[in-house]
Amino acid sequence: MEREELRKKVSVIVPSFNMSKYLAMAIESFLKQTLDKKELILIDDGSSDSSLEIAESYARINCDIVIIKQNHKGAGAARNCGIQRAQGEYVCFLDADDFYASDDALEYLYRLAKRENAIICGGSSADYVDGIIRTEGLRKERKFLQEQYIQKENYPGVSGYWAFIFQKQFLVDNKVFFPDYLRGQDAPFFAKAIACAKKVYCSEKLVYIYRKQHKIVKFDEKKALDLAKSYRDVYLISIEAHMANIQNVVE
Repeated sequence: MEREELRKKVSVIVPSFNMSKYLAMAIESFLKQTLDKKELILIDDGSSDSSLEIAESYARINCDIVIIKQNHKGAGAARNCGIQRAQGEYVCFLDADDFYASDDALEYLYRLAKRENAIICGGSSADYVDGIIRTEGLRKERKFLQEQYIQKENYPGVSGYWAFIFQKQFLVDNKVFFPDYLRGQDAPFFAKAIACAKKVYCSEKLVYIYRKQHKIVKFDEKKALDLAKSYRDVYLISIEAHMANIQNVVE
């Protein structure tokens, strides 16, 4: 059995595909975190720009950064690879173009999760648009008004999963992984995680900043079909788990 004092507390999983413009900021955001015993697992998803070189330059001087290379399979497959490789008690997901709202975000979430014995624990997130952090107009599941457990039946939606940490063993035991979709792989993952955990501990603290208005998604038949499958998956999960609020969002 792994010695407790050597075990990582949180593994931050970062899928990266041609994100050289933003990747250094994401990695720096991780390195600034006050939490000890953390690791960053960066999965380069077949980048053709300098993303891999940037990541490797950080990994050479910091043993808490692990680089995994794969052919282009999509963010979902990259995150699943990260889950399997993770050494942390908890795992979380940081997009390569996003960053944490404060240097104590991970430490805050970890301490909160341990205090409440939470399987899933998270905070609020905000958007980053034109250099400005914006908290208005967010979906209910991205901006919490108080610290509390929310039962799965009352959980308001399936966005904002990046602002949460998840017990790794819980994900593995319940086979909660990302579907192999090119679009919409996040929502079924989060919906199944909530359904299996039965409740989620949430805090009003702002912990995650999501960068917007810089990606241009070009839909083809495969991506459109995958997005439709994502909606179907969430709908079926919400029916089976009696998650009425999420079902209403999909409908």
